[in-house]
Amino acid sequence: MYNTFTNCSTITNTKWKICIFDDFQNIQESFLPGFQELCDNGFPLHPNLKIILILSGGEPFQFDGIRFGECKVSPLSIKDAQLLFGRCSDIETDDENKEQIHNIIRYACSLPGLLIYFAEKFSQFHHNFSFNDIYKMICDETKLNDWLDECTINRRKIKQEMDKYFSQLSLEQQEAIKVLSYFPGRFGIEEAVEMTGSSSQPASMIRVLMPLVEQGLISSDLELQNFQVQELVRVLSMQQIDNVHSNDLVKLKYTNIIGKSLMKAQDIYDKGLIYEALGIMKNNWENISFILKKGIEAPSDGRTYGVYYEITLKASDILMLCHPRDSRQFFQACLQNSLLFGNEEEQAFMNIAYGVSLTDLPDGSQYNKAIKFYNAALSERLKIVTVNPKISVISYCNVANLLSRNFGKHSKALQLLFSAKDIQKKHRWLHMDTSLVLHYTGYVYLRILTFFHEALDIYNQIHPNYTGKMNVIHAIAHCYLLKEEFENAKSCFKDMLEGYSDRLLSGSSEAESPSLALEHMVYLNLENPQNQLIHLENLLNEIRQLLKRSVNEKHKLRYSNAIAKYQSLKILLVDKLNRNEERAGLLMDSIPVLCHYCKSFILYFNCTQENYIHKLCGLRSNLYEIDIQQRLKIVE
Repeated sequence: MYNTFTNCSTITNTKWKICIFDDFQNIQESFLPGFQELCDNGFPLHPNLKIILILSGGEPFQFDGIRFGECKVSPLSIKDAQLLFGRCSDIETDDENKEQIHNIIRYACSLPGLLIYFAEKFSQFHHNFSFNDIYKMICDETKLNDWLDECTINRRKIKQEMDKYFSQLSLEQQEAIKVLSYFPGRFGIEEAVEMTGSSSQPASMIRVLMPLVEQGLISSDLELQNFQVQELVRVLSMQQIDNVHSNDLVKLKYTNIIGKSLMKAQDIYDKGLIYEALGIMKNNWENISFILKKGIEAPSDGRTYGVYYEITLKASDILMLCHPRDSRQFFQACLQNSLLFGNEEEQAFMNIAYGVSLTDLPDGSQYNKAIKFYNAALSERLKIVTVNPKISVISYCNVANLLSRNFGKHSKALQLLFSAKDIQKKHRWLHMDTSLVLHYTGYVYLRILTFFHEALDIYNQIHPNYTGKMNVIHAIAHCYLLKEEFENAKSCFKDMLEGYSDRLLSGSSEAESPSLALEHMVYLNLENPQNQLIHLENLLNEIRQLLKRSVNEKHKLRYSNAIAKYQSLKILLVDKLNRNEERAGLLMDSIPVLCHYCKSFILYFNCTQENYIHKLCGLRSNLYEIDIQQRLKIVE
C-alpha cells in the first residue's frame, strides 16, 4: 500500500524493512488518510518495518493531523543514517572512508535535510573529485556555513521540537545530556559512565548511554568505547545550563574527568609507562584542554582556586608534557591566585611550577625571570616535600641545572640534585625522572661516570629508543676522552653508529648525532689512516644528507662549512696515503665543526684548545691532573 505514495521507496536488510518518504514536508493532504492507515495498521502487521521521513531542505515537519499511536518517533539512528547516506550518495563504505562517513553522519543526522544534502553533494561530484576532496570541502568551515545557510531551516522550530523531544527522555538521560554537553570533547567509556552519575557501568550503559546513542543524541565509535554529544544537541543543551554555578561545573569536571583521566595518566606516567599515559591523555585531549583554558580565564574569586591548585599539584608533569603552552599560562594563573588565596606552602609550590614552565617548555629560555621564581620557592622547599615529595623532583632538577649551567653555583646545584635523588630512592627509582637526576648530576661532576651509566641503564630499561639517552651516551664518550680512556670513548661512538635508526631521528639535534660520532672517529683514528679515510668519507656523506634535508639557512651554512673543511682534509689524507708517508694519519688543528658537546666540555676541563684537541685525537697530555671536583668547586 505504501508504495502508492509519491517519493516513497523501500530498502531491505537482513532484519528491517525500511520505508523512506522523501520531501515529506510537501506531503499532500490527499495522502494523509493513507499514511494514517499505515501508522495504524502497518506496524502491527509488520513488526520489523521502519519509516524514515526526510525533510529535505524544509522546515521541521509539524505532526498536526497525524496520530502516530504506538509509533516511536525519534531522530534518525546512526545505523539507519548509514544505510540512507549510502543509498543517496552512491558511495560504498570501506575501511578507508568509514571514519569520514561516520563523522558526517554524526554531525548531520540530527539536522533535518542536512544528511541528504551532503549525500547529494557526494553523488553530484564523486565522478569528478575524489572522496577525500569532497570530504575536505564539507569540513571547510566557510563552505560548511554556506551550505547551512542554503538549507532553509527554521532553528527556532528545531529548538522547540528538540525541547519537546528532550522532555520525553527519562530524568537520568536528561541530566546526562546536560552534563556531557558542558564538555566539547569525547569521553572514554569510564568517563562517560562517571559523568552520567550511575553507580555501576552496566546500569549506566543500559539505562542511559545506549538509548541516547540509539536515538542519535550521542555518537559513539563502533566498539562503544568513546562517546560524544552531537553538536546540535550540545548547543541546545548548553542553553539550559548557562545558569548553573561555574564552581559546581568545575568541580564536576575535576571529579569525573580530571579525577578519572588526568590523575590516572599521571599515576601511570609515574610508573614509567609513558605510552599508556599518553593514550589516556589522547582520549580526553579536548576536555583536558578545556579545563586548562577555564582555569586561565577564571575570575580570581577564590571559589575555584583549590581545584586548580590540586590539578597542578597532582598532574603538573603530564600537563607540561601534553599541553606545554596552555599549562604555562595555567600555572601562571594559579600562581597569581595563590598569592591571594593560598598559604605559604601553596605559594612556594606554584613559584616552582611556574618557574619550571619558563625554562622546561617550548621557548623556555627565560632564565633570569625563572630564577626569581625559583629563589622565592627554594626557601620553602622542605614544605614542598611535605606536600608531595614526588612533585619536587623535576623542580629540583631544573633549578640545579639552571644554577650550575647559567650561574656557576655547582655546590648549590648538587645539594638540590642529592635531595631529588633521595626522593626518588624512597618513591620510584626506576623512572624517567631518576635518569634526569643522574644525568644532571653527571653534568655537574663530569668525570664521575657512574651517574651517567646509571642514567643510561634506566633509559634502556624503560624506553630504549628514547632520543634523550643519546645526550647521555655523548656525555659518557666525552668524559672518557677527558680521562684519556680513548678505547672506551671509541667504543661509545661505535655503539652510537651501530645502534642508530631513522625512528630515533625526530629533530635536528638527534639527526646530527651520527655525524658527531663520525667526526670523533676521524679524530681518534690518527694511528690508522685507512680507517680515518673510511670515516671521513662516511662523515661527508652524512653531512651532505643533512644539507639536503635542511631548510634553515643557518644550518645550511654550518653544514657547508663542515663539508668544505672535511673535503679538504680528505684530499690531504689521500695525498699522504698515495705518497706512502709514515704516520700518514692527519692530526687535526681545530675542534670538530659540528660537535656542540666539545664546546661545553673544553670549558668544563679548563684547558687550552691545543691540549683538548690532543685528547680528541687520542694523544695523552703531560698536564698535571687535578682532581675534577677541585676544578669544579666554586665558592658561593
